[in-house]
Amino acid sequence: MVHHVGQVLVGCDVFMTPAKGSVISARLGVFRHLFILKQTMISLDKGPGAIEVCKMYKGDPSEHHGTNEGTPVYYLPKKSKQYRMSVDDADDYLRSDAFRIRYKLNNEQHGRLQDCLLDDKCPDEKDLIKKFYGIREDLENRLYEEMELAEGHYFRIDFPEDKKDWTKHVIKIGSTGSGKTYHSVSRALHNLQGPRSKRRNFTYVSTELEHDKTLKKLLVKRYAPWVTGVDTSQEAFDEWAENEYTGSTVDEWFEETIKPALENTLNGGHIWLDDSRDSPAHRQLLKWQNRAFRTLRHKNVGITSIQHNIRGNQWTSQSYSSVFGVMLFPSGSGKGKINRFLADDIGLGIRRAREVTKQFAETGRTLFCRMHSPSALIGDRLLILL
Repeated sequence: MVHHVGQVLVGCDVFMTPAKGSVISARLGVFRHLFILKQTMISLDKGPGAIEVCKMYKGDPSEHHGTNEGTPVYYLPKKSKQYRMSVDDADDYLRSDAFRIRYKLNNEQHGRLQDCLLDDKCPDEKDLIKKFYGIREDLENRLYEEMELAEGHYFRIDFPEDKKDWTKHVIKIGSTGSGKTYHSVSRALHNLQGPRSKRRNFTYVSTELEHDKTLKKLLVKRYAPWVTGVDTSQEAFDEWAENEYTGSTVDEWFEETIKPALENTLNGGHIWLDDSRDSPAHRQLLKWQNRAFRTLRHKNVGITSIQHNIRGNQWTSQSYSSVFGVMLFPSGSGKGKINRFLADDIGLGIRRAREVTKQFAETGRTLFCRMHSPSALIGDRLLILL
């Protein structure tokens, strides 16, 4: 059915409350709540052939708990007005400077086009007809292509609720302090804070296992039956090598202490390799990681590789061809590299890539590039179908 939504106007944003009870912001340069690509779309309704791409939650994302109930956001393979929502009023946006600047209008054109667009009536002036239809088409496309939530609401992509379902492969890339480990721990806790019957087996491999305070939340005693921590630091190797009953080489250390934990991750589980290139066993971990990206799917085990550089050579070359998605952090440093990745690897072109990076940086900390169909860009409060 068609959702008609209530309006609460703030600045040049339009806040809409769909029937399902969530609040969505349609910053009309960007009517953002429904997607379409040719004959496909995204909706809050589960129509025929629906694929869930994420969930929408209410509250502060930093206070998220695994017991929170979210609203699924679905991809639909066929466009249908039956599943679309409508915006009641876009007056504030059309009269804003943001609208004028986006469409490169002078003050006179801006004033003359506002009412025409609101009334959906083509202007009589010949010099405005082309602009009218161009802007109208762009706004209509964005109505179907982008979705932005108001503050106090957020998107999340978590592991499937059925612990028998594969958790998929991900590569996570960001500078120091961007939130890579925090995001990883949050995904694991979402599962562990839920029903015991749905908890998965997690293996977290890190060179900062004993020092990173964020990991302490995951390594607490109550989660010990489901979480295995593997220390791959120089200190861990030195301590192992000093034991007279062990070997003395990195190869032996990897085979005796690291590889068994990786190989013993249970069906439905997930492995994190956090900054493995900083470990004494980086060569062994790289070889294992790149093979795991190709083979762990058959064991129903997912893997997340956490890296610092988008162009990480051997550390990322296999990843891009094997992963479900790439998680980036546009609010931190390295925006130029993100722009280039979106332009070249995702295919947006450099101009659009810069716009997208800026949009995601302004609306949250994360940018998840979903590589599998349906491909999309998903952030804390912004979602764009590709």
